[in-house]
Amino acid sequence: MPNEETSPSLKSPEAKGRESLLSFRDFLKAKADELGVRDRHRRRGEWFGAINRLLDQIRDWLRESDPEGVLDIEPYEVSRTEQDLTRLRLRPTRCKQNGSGRA
Repeated sequence: MPNEETSPSLKSPEAKGRESLLSFRDFLKAKADELGVRDRHRRRGEWFGAINRLLDQIRDWLRESDPEGVLDIEPYEVSRTEQDLTRLRLRPTRCKQNGSGRA
């Protein structure tokens, strides 16, 4: 009598599905390694973090330089989808003279 674990024709559809899923996961993991996806995600995260820290530092410098509150410093969020970078989210600053309505 054939063993269900070794005979592909006797495996349940659920077992075949799990096996296919694992094979697909292995395939995607191999592709990620081949393309350097994890390293690219890490580098992208570091780059976005550095940009946001720089923007935070610029806002701090502007606030420190303006104790009288002449400037209206207004951070906002920009979200874009870039090819090969997925979603880009940065927090630039809009800066205008208080009461002028001009940037």
